[in-house]
Amino acid sequence: IIFTVLSIMGTYNGIVYKGSILNTRIITIVSGGILFGPFVSIPTGIISGVHRLLMYPGSMTSIPCFISSIFAGIFSGLFYKKIRPNYKVFYGILVGIISENITIILIYLLCTPKELALDIIHTIYLPLVVGQFGIGFMVSIVNTIEKDK
Repeated sequence: IIFTVLSIMGTYNGIVYKGSILNTRIITIVSGGILFGPFVSIPTGIISGVHRLLMYPGSMTSIPCFISSIFAGIFSGLFYKKIRPNYKVFYGILVGIISENITIILIYLLCTPKELALDIIHTIYLPLVVGQFGIGFMVSIVNTIEKDK
């Protein structure tokens, strides 16, 4: 529930740019998956993806963001058991970057007009990718807290 709430808050706190929302939704979905597995990330991805779809149902990026949120939940959950604890930061960032690239690809493939889709991609791509380092911070903080217990 915590990661779902954080993910939805990330959408509300996002910056709107020509029908897209530059936000932290994927960061919290992937962090939940890397730290706690698919039982956290998949529901978080589905619920926050549906929320994004319903928040601005007519916006051109609603469907790509809905799909990529679910993808991020499934993809990050798959990594939970497969990576050693000391690699969680690296793989968390990597999964986040891959997930955001899926978002970008879906925006290009599903959105029209293509000129607007390319404008959105050109404007939001770098901040979205750089933002995935937030996964590393979140994973590091939780790992530190768990070690101190």
